[in-house]
Amino acid sequence: MNRRSEAHPRTTSRVFAPLLTVSLVFAACSSEVSGSPGTGDAGAPVPTGMPCEVVRTLTQNCVTCHGARLATGVRNHLLTREELLAPSAVNPAQSYLQRAILRMRNTTAASMPPNTHLPDSDIAPLEAWLAAGTPAAECSTDAGAPTVDASYVPGEDLPCEVQQLLSSECTSCHSSPPRNGADISLLTRADLMAPSAVQPGATVAQRAVARMTASAMMMPPGGNLSAARIQGFVDWVAAGAPGTNCEAPVVDPFAAAEQCTTMRTWTSGNRGSASMNPGQACIACHSRMRGPFYNFAGTVYASAHEPNNCNGASGASPERVTVEIRGADGMTLRLTPNSVGNFATRSTVMMPYTVRVLVGDRERRMNTPQMDGDCNTCHSQAGENDSPGRIILP
Repeated sequence: MNRRSEAHPRTTSRVFAPLLTVSLVFAACSSEVSGSPGTGDAGAPVPTGMPCEVVRTLTQNCVTCHGARLATGVRNHLLTREELLAPSAVNPAQSYLQRAILRMRNTTAASMPPNTHLPDSDIAPLEAWLAAGTPAAECSTDAGAPTVDASYVPGEDLPCEVQQLLSSECTSCHSSPPRNGADISLLTRADLMAPSAVQPGATVAQRAVARMTASAMMMPPGGNLSAARIQGFVDWVAAGAPGTNCEAPVVDPFAAAEQCTTMRTWTSGNRGSASMNPGQACIACHSRMRGPFYNFAGTVYASAHEPNNCNGASGASPERVTVEIRGADGMTLRLTPNSVGNFATRSTVMMPYTVRVLVGDRERRMNTPQMDGDCNTCHSQAGENDSPGRIILP
């Protein structure tokens, strides 16, 4: 499970640290649910046997319903090259790939994804792959990828607000070299001024604006960046993306020293309590110890490398802390950590999910979609599976 994130002021996939904590009883965690439950399950593996651009289109628009578990009324999987090339049940003279392209191009109620008209640039990779004879290909992701310093600060010739947006929302994937299926870097002004490979006549920066504000194929994954959040980047691009030095130092919150900020720890072992074992992998522990079942659980901390059993950040002081878990169907869970930073819920959302920690008008995002709700398995003191450390306040 890759748990890579960051948020305000740095929100790359890597900077979201502690998200779930081990405990046998989490009675004191409040929660609320918004949105409507979906009928599909995006808990499927990433599509395989095809180019990255095809994988990206399918992952963000199709596998929620056409994944390992089919949504209600859906009859075919779209996860492998073989499944895409199989004869369509509706028209055996067409493959499912051909049928999918026709549905994506449809401007009536029969369009796919439902109620969405994808831009040409998002359908074009499927059409190009089909025209080329659908050759088998593998889209490399994190496996075997070179080590990347995800705290790398974007180019010094970028305005501060542009640096901040890129480092918090983009560079965990659009690093150098790119990762997680991304095919370009977004680290320097030169990267942003380069011609877009998928939108003729536009720069990469202009394409980035379009993707951040699109209703489909939105970037970053999970999207929904507020207009205020991206306004500085939009204005900079509209002004011609002038070279401007940022003199404000960028602080990496995960470079902090190991410490127990609250200087208080849990000392009662596995005795049931909502305050028990902050920082430990709750769901795994509950499974071993036959404790209450949770779908999501974790601990929020004030700094990135707090030890197990150290009390985390209170959800109520000095400002209310909210952990927002957003499913692939848009359904959202909002959890308030208790007095030691623990949170947990039996509620669920459609996988994969993304997460934000909100405090006032500040936020920290985990943009890389996840399949496992036992957050502290990755958001440990040192960090596991590409996590840089704990889930921390923005």
